[in-house]
Amino acid sequence: MLPEQIQTQRLILRSLDNSDADDVLEYQSHPEVTQFVPLRQRTNEEGKLAAIIRKTSNFERKGDALVLGWELLRENKIIGQNILTLTSADERTANIGWVTNPNYWRNGYAAEATNAVLDQTFNLAGLKRIDAHIDQRNPNSAALAQRLGMTLEGVFKGASVIKGDGGWCNMWLYSIFAPGGESVKGV
Repeated sequence: MLPEQIQTQRLILRSLDNSDADDVLEYQSHPEVTQFVPLRQRTNEEGKLAAIIRKTSNFERKGDALVLGWELLRENKIIGQNILTLTSADERTANIGWVTNPNYWRNGYAAEATNAVLDQTFNLAGLKRIDAHIDQRNPNSAALAQRLGMTLEGVFKGASVIKGDGGWCNMWLYSIFAPGGESVKGV
């Protein structure tokens, strides 16, 4: 399985805990972040905005999820996160997503973190294929998928409800295979 922490050049990737709530809330409550992902603003029992801290699971059954916060190495601050959800335990496939605090956009943190997560999950968790579902209104996320070496496979038409107006949006399907693992038969 994955180590408790993954260190990159500028980040420590680790499970989130309640001490990270203020940092996580900083980006989870930002409308530019939440408009393209299934996060919704949450409130605590006092009616104040509250962060969603999901614990890392065992990653053994369909639906299990790994949530890794991106801690700036020198600042002890969480600036984003990846969530990796197991879509098939037998086939060793998963779905990945990412969000970044807007104050840290365009600095390469999402690519640095997600590339490390992909590398570790292919090598240590034995995954064979990882995909990402990206809202077509979010070309920056699609560009990141391409920088990570993911391939556009297609479009899901009317696949997700747009928050706020109740309309439907299309989603791009990007994927990447484990090194040496892309051998699709019958195509």
